[in-house]
Amino acid sequence: MTFSSIEFLIFFFIIIIIMASFNIKLVRKNVSEEKIKKIKHYILLVASYIFYGWWDYRFCLLMFIMSFIAFYCAKKVEEDKNKKYILL
Repeated sequence: MTFSSIEFLIFFFIIIIIMASFNIKLVRKNVSEEKIKKIKHYILLVASYIFYGWWDYRFCLLMFIMSFIAFYCAKKVEEDKNKKYILL
């Protein structure tokens, strides 16, 4: 699947519909804005894994490893903002 394919366009609209429906359901349940934002980020993360996995499944492992490393480094930078340049 490439960005210029019909499959991507269909996939993109499905993800947009899923995110909009979750947004409507969560707003009706009076869920906090922060939690809605977190759920949307998880949906986009899973969608990106599916998108890259559709092209070549071997890239999913690479994406997972890079996501984990970026998440770990961001948490460390957030913990000690004085040493943030050491990790980067």
